[in-house]
Amino acid sequence: MIDESWADRLERMKRKGEERFRTLLENHGGALSAAETADLLGCSLESLDELREQVPLFAFQQNAEWHYPNIQFERGSVLPGIAEVGQALRHLDPISRVQFLFSTVQFGDRKGNLCEEQTVIDLIRQGDLEPVLFQAKLTGQQIAT
Repeated sequence: MIDESWADRLERMKRKGEERFRTLLENHGGALSAAETADLLGCSLESLDELREQVPLFAFQQNAEWHYPNIQFERGSVLPGIAEVGQALRHLDPISRVQFLFSTVQFGDRKGNLCEEQTVIDLIRQGDLEPVLFQAKLTGQQIAT
């Protein structure tokens, strides 16, 4: 058995998590740099910084640069509903907010049987924000019993 220190173990787990995040992101269209996002939205980098905070846009930092998942844009603009969902997730760190877009929401019948499962981003695209906002409020909270 390999004697691994806690620091080594944490570093290995961190790298594994970063790799999973990159794979998830690439499987959903990748991300744009800040300059590419500003071009897409037709604004300056300064305006983009304001949008990231005010809307808020989904973004994460990598190597001290902001990146914006493509999945939140459609036809050169921000998808309707992104602002509301972003506001509901302000309590989370940027990576967790981005990961939320790729998570699923499950729907069941009155008996508790699973009937349907959809991704958050698909529900946003359909304009069905109620279950997304409900899930967003629960995300990151621990419930003690």
